[in-house]
Order: sequence, then structure tokens, then C-alpha cells
Amino acid sequence: MVTVLSDNFSLVNSWINELRNIDIQQDRMRFRRNMERIGEIAAFEISKDLET
Repeated sequence: MVTVLSDNFSLVNSWINELRNIDIQQDRMRFRRNMERIGEIAAFEISKDLET
């Protein structure tokens, strides 16, 4: 099953747009934080389908 996060979360869209922005790519801390945020949302969505 494939989950497209950018369809459901407008925040993920804004973080991805920031990752693509060349000015934000120069700011390493902000780039890393956006990657962390996207990873957190992805992990949460993936964990919904796991059996407990």
C-alpha cells in the first residue's frame, strides 16, 4: 500500500517546498529540521498500518 503524504498534509507540502528552496537549502539547521518533521509524519502514518 502506498500513502501519499503530500495529499493529506498541507504542512508536509510546505516543508517539501522549503526543502526545494535554494535559500533554505543553504540553512542547514532548517533543512535538517524539515527533514526530521517529514520523517516524523511518515513514521506516524506508517505505524497506523502496523499490527499491535
